[in-house]
Amino acid sequence: MKIPAYALHGLSAAARRPKTIAILWLANVLCALPLYVLTSAMFAAALGSSLLGARPDMNAIVEVLTSSSAGLRDLMLAGAVLFAAAQLVAIFLAGGVLGTIRAAAEPRPLASSFFEDGGRYYGRFLRLTLLSVLFLIPAAAVYVIIDGILSAVASDPAREQLGFVLTLVRIGAALVLFNLVRMVLDYARIRTVERDARSMALELLAALRFVMGRLGRTLGLYYLFGAAGLALLGLYVAGDGALAKTSGLAAAAGVLLPYQFFIFVRGGLRIAALSAERRLLLDAPAAGPAPAASRRPAQDTGREIEQRPDKLEPGADRDPDQTERQEKQPDQGVEEKDQKGQGPADDQQDQP
Repeated sequence: MKIPAYALHGLSAAARRPKTIAILWLANVLCALPLYVLTSAMFAAALGSSLLGARPDMNAIVEVLTSSSAGLRDLMLAGAVLFAAAQLVAIFLAGGVLGTIRAAAEPRPLASSFFEDGGRYYGRFLRLTLLSVLFLIPAAAVYVIIDGILSAVASDPAREQLGFVLTLVRIGAALVLFNLVRMVLDYARIRTVERDARSMALELLAALRFVMGRLGRTLGLYYLFGAAGLALLGLYVAGDGALAKTSGLAAAAGVLLPYQFFIFVRGGLRIAALSAERRLLLDAPAAGPAPAASRRPAQDTGREIEQRPDKLEPGADRDPDQTERQEKQPDQGVEEKDQKGQGPADDQQDQP
């Protein structure tokens, strides 16, 4: 299967899960709501309702942020706390998304599929996330080597244009290495759910081997969805600029509607990317994880035995009445043998 085919498979899987996308959207809104309230309160106290009548002035925004060091410090602290909380929530959401992806559609209620699976894999996914941080160490070492090579190339300070291009190359290299770690983490999570694995270090190493062994396909699929995300961001910027903000209601609609649409569709792209990566992992020869045996109910073994009477012990599938009748009736062979054995003995007893 080609990379576009995997992408279409992922998009189809995401389209069948609108409720899951809605949960991701709601989680993003709830995580961002406290920061929005704090920021809006700060700007409302400084500028009043002037931001509602027209597009906000960036100079005014910078002035508000820098005028009060205490307010800016509190805002940055709240942002850091909310960011850390959002990362913990994202780990839970990843378990719920992969749990629903593993099902054919959304046959179960969300309480027993999304939230149950999110809680079931939370501890394992948290360990995976902490272990994946160790991969940032070799990634940083590779970046240092790349940076040293680029610094040697741009040693001439007069070549400013080349220095600007090499700065972009540095940023691109850092993003590629960081996204490589994220991609390995995605495949490790998928393997954990498919295998119901417990050893997160082994799953992370197996995911790394899988990615490095198929680097072209995994990177191609990952960045195909990355390009789709950038295109979505371009549509958001264009839509935000097209909406007029001549009144308070129009300004609120111009800020909320395009951004919320962007968040909703981005959640769908996340589900599509995980679905496509799962399909790629399962289709790989000798690499797709087999379902764990622990997922089978304990009654399956007995049910299989009942459905396969040829595997039962001899006589185990006989009619009980027939067995009882056979036990009550004497064995004809034994009876005939007894009769043959008793005949000569009786004759010998009659002889003098």
